[in-house]
Order: sequence, then C-alpha cells, then structure tokens
Amino acid sequence: MATSKRYIPPMSRSKGTAGGAAESTRKLDDLVQDLIFTVKLGSKNHYSDLPFPEVTEKDESNSNIQQFQFPFKEKELRKLMLWFREIGWKDQSAELQFPPDLEKLHRKQVHDIAQSYGLGTSSKGFNEKRFISVYSIENATLGVGKNYLTKEEKEKANTIWRLVKQQGEEEKYKNFSHNEIDEMVLANSLDPLLKELWEKRESLLVDDFQEKSKVTDE
Repeated sequence: MATSKRYIPPMSRSKGTAGGAAESTRKLDDLVQDLIFTVKLGSKNHYSDLPFPEVTEKDESNSNIQQFQFPFKEKELRKLMLWFREIGWKDQSAELQFPPDLEKLHRKQVHDIAQSYGLGTSSKGFNEKRFISVYSIENATLGVGKNYLTKEEKEKANTIWRLVKQQGEEEKYKNFSHNEIDEMVLANSLDPLLKELWEKRESLLVDDFQEKSKVTDE
C-alpha cells in the first residue's frame, strides 16, 4: 500500500545547508579577492607571454626586470608557479620577487605552493622591507637563497628564536621569523628588539656565573 506524502508549502521547505556551509568555509581566495600585487620577474631574457598583465614602473631602470599585476588567489598562484617552473628549465637563473607588503598568511601560501612545485623560496631583507623570492628547480637544488651560518652563529640564532617564542603573543615580536633572525645574525645586524633580548640574556648569564663563583669561593 502506497503511503501518501505530506504536502509542505514552498515557503516552509528547508533550503538545506549548502549556502551556509559555503559561507562558513570560504577559502582565502574569497577573503583576498580584491588584492592585486605587483610581482617582479628577474631574468636576462624578455618574455612576451607573461601569465598576467605587464606593468611598467617609472622608477624601474633595470632592463632585466619585468613586472606584472598579480591577483592574489590560490588558483592564480598555482598558474604562476606552473608557468615559472616551465621557463625555469631553460632559464635557470630566473627569479620571482613578491612585494614586501604581503601579509604573513600570503607569504606562507607563496612558500608552500612554490615548494609543492619543486621550486626554491627564500625571504630577504628585514622588517617591513622583507620580501619573498622564488627560484627555479635547478637553483633550488643548488641551495640558492639559503643561509649558511657557522655553528656559533646558528646557536646564537636558535637561542634568539627561542627567546622570541618565549614572549608569547606580545605583538611587537610576532612578525619575526626564524629565517629572518638567521639573516640578521649572519649580517651581524640584529633588530634593536632582538638585540635587547640577547643582551638581557647575556647579562643574566654573567650574573648567574658570578653568583655561582661566590658560592664556590665560600
């Protein structure tokens, strides 16, 4: 015997959760859809097939630099990395440079997606002038852009990084990365905030040593 279905008026019918789920699980693309950055391509070759519209900056006098407008979305970032990987097979010294005004989340995406294509990445510069570079697979294999510290420098950099992490969520320390600290130690040019942390630690070690020496003498 067939059972009759209860009639439900259209206005009372459930619309499901697809819309709400889509809204609550928006990707980064939805949050940064209006962000457009200028990315630089450094190469001895000139490319007429850039993957995005080329722009000309008045203050850019280097003929080995081409610039283009880049809409920051994951799909477009993958498109760029795929294109760059392809030209890198022959143009091994080519380099992409992203602007220093990228947010931390954007920088992480650049590193992650570039490396997923086998490309090399590094960050250069300090504080607000720090920017990301992307290298060909060949140069990634050769370690281009990597920092090579002595054992003593590495220990110092690691110690400063631990001191930074110990500051917890204090805002003024949030933007420092381990790699940036490596570069500062390598250049012997610590940020004043980091220099203060290091010198405070050294002072405490001296005080502790002197205190232990007194106990030994007694």
